[in-house]
Amino acid sequence: MYAQLCGYPATVMSRTGGGGFHLLYKYAGVPIHNSAKKLAPFTDVPGDGGFAVLPPSIHPSGNSYEWLTSPEDNAIAEVPELLLKQLQSLETKKTKIWHGIGANGRPSRIMRVSTGSVRRQSIGTS
Repeated sequence: MYAQLCGYPATVMSRTGGGGFHLLYKYAGVPIHNSAKKLAPFTDVPGDGGFAVLPPSIHPSGNSYEWLTSPEDNAIAEVPELLLKQLQSLETKKTKIWHGIGANGRPSRIMRVSTGSVRRQSIGTS
């Protein structure tokens, strides 16, 4: 189905309530970033620290999440090497921002601003 159209092996797959797809692959043992629609249209990647909403959940739109290939009837496939490389190359916006801040030496400035904000709030409430 959708996995094969993308050139990936068949695996457990669901349609989200918002019209996207979740393809489930075994954990590869390497860091994967969360991403939405960066790999392919309608494809979210819940990486390390992320999660996937799965059937029988209901989307805020009222649409149901549904299994297209159920884990009861199908095995979860190993993540293909090419897909793993694509996933590892994705960077979230947050990662890019933090890399930029580190390169410009801004963390100490952010800490001063944050600490000052906390200090003002603490003084105002005591």
